[in-house]
Amino acid sequence: MDLLAHGLWTVVAARSGERLVRRQVKEKFSFRLRTRWAVFWGMFPDLFAFSGLSVWFVLQILRGVALGELPHPSDFEPAQADTIAIFRLTNALYQLSHSLLVFGTVFLLILVLRQKASWEMLGWVFHISIDVFTHSYAKYPTPILWPLSSWKFDGIYWGTPWFLALNYSVLLATYAFLYRRKLRRVAITLGKAWALRFRARPVRVRDVGGGSS
Repeated sequence: MDLLAHGLWTVVAARSGERLVRRQVKEKFSFRLRTRWAVFWGMFPDLFAFSGLSVWFVLQILRGVALGELPHPSDFEPAQADTIAIFRLTNALYQLSHSLLVFGTVFLLILVLRQKASWEMLGWVFHISIDVFTHSYAKYPTPILWPLSSWKFDGIYWGTPWFLALNYSVLLATYAFLYRRKLRRVAITLGKAWALRFRARPVRVRDVGGGSS
């Protein structure tokens, strides 16, 4: 899935999950997710894998290389051994950041070092879970069991027009539901402002007699 959608869905998951946990275990402990960090981890796998490639493209353009002369990323998904170095690096970073085994290792390491769980990191797992079903064999399939297995699921490519439209339509409806109270308050405020703007102005009475006696 694209980076923006990952971030938006992570917000939904973080806030919904936090409310659910609070209702279930509110008597045991106080649970709070920092949404910004959850969103960061929800976008982290792609940021880790593709930031270097993005910088490389910008540098090539600044050097005067025409866009038409640059290789298209889709021609190397997944990157093969005989492609340019930046694509091989991107592919290697993608394997790392989209593996549940790598996530588990990092999560446990941070747990040991901090002596408490960083629940916002579950955004990373959420990202991987979405990508399993929204990437096809031709467009960076998700290596969830790397490096122990090369198994990947042939899902629906997220860039397919009908899926892209459906995804953002569902996102729009979901956000409208989650923030319905705020939207209602905004609508009421705008309605009042609109009414005040078109309220009848007081009639000014002009002196028609004219002049002094």
